[in-house]
Amino acid sequence: MKVCGVMSNIKKVLTKKGETMVFAKLSDSDNEIELIVFPGTIKTIEKNGGYGLAENQLAIAEGRLDKRQDNLQLICENILEVKEA
Repeated sequence: MKVCGVMSNIKKVLTKKGETMVFAKLSDSDNEIELIVFPGTIKTIEKNGGYGLAENQLAIAEGRLDKRQDNLQLICENILEVKEA
């Protein structure tokens, strides 16, 4: 699944292994979804020339949906920055 929106509430946390993972929100004018970016995905994005996650950045997130406690989350497999033309 792919979703597009504005990044916000970016929280970087360290795992037990000392690796960085990210929790963030992606929202458009009507909806908001929580994004979860695991350490392996962050490494892959960076290795492929991806960008660092930034507040108020327009982005496309790709991944699979997961439902936890009646809340939908997107487990990210890729995040792309949307640049103005």
